[in-house]
Amino acid sequence: MRLVGVFITLLLFVTAVPVEAAAESEEAFYIEPMEFRFSPGESRQAQVFRVHNRNEQPAKVRVEIFLRSEDMHKGERRALSSDIRPDTRHFLLPAGESRDVSLTYHGSRHLKSERAYRVVVTQEGVAPETSLDMRFVYVASAYVTPRGAESKVRVVAIERESAERVKVRLFNSGTAHKKLHEVKAELEETHDGRVRTLLLGDENLRRLARENVLAGSYLTLDLDIETKAGAELRFRLAP
Repeated sequence: MRLVGVFITLLLFVTAVPVEAAAESEEAFYIEPMEFRFSPGESRQAQVFRVHNRNEQPAKVRVEIFLRSEDMHKGERRALSSDIRPDTRHFLLPAGESRDVSLTYHGSRHLKSERAYRVVVTQEGVAPETSLDMRFVYVASAYVTPRGAESKVRVVAIERESAERVKVRLFNSGTAHKKLHEVKAELEETHDGRVRTLLLGDENLRRLARENVLAGSYLTLDLDIETKAGAELRFRLAP
């Protein structure tokens, strides 16, 4: 009988989220910062992020850039792009070391609306002495924003899916993205002539804080909250 080695790959995805203060990560492999902003009028301007490898083994690193869009039914979609270019796409990062990677914008200088991108940094490779391949995939955000761009987010639909679930659809008709942690959200219920504001709760608020409505895109929110059958619901976003 021949013993066959089995290798298990575990992918750990880390996506850019808003934070009050960026404390030093406790992860063995990580990047910082997680968001980049460019102006289309400034060709080949550079933004820099740092890759850290605290592992005891060297890490193979891959950097990819994707143009980002939102599909109303399928969620986030990505397409490989050369609009933003890293100064290196593949490199070996020795154990315990860090390296800077420079990003430059090479796309159109005459944008009417903001373009959103993903910067995906993947730790590749497997340590030869283990059967567990644990890889970190960091998904950062990049925006190319023309002068004067601004967001205009409105509620286009609200639906009571069940006694404990409400679906809200938003649309951003503006020319810049909008992070929902920057606004105040309220859900109002009218039933039998009585109006009350419902508490969204910590979990829904955390979910909203992670969301971002891209320019010209829809976003669907699923809120876990109890509402009464037959009630009229109204969802508000305020600065």
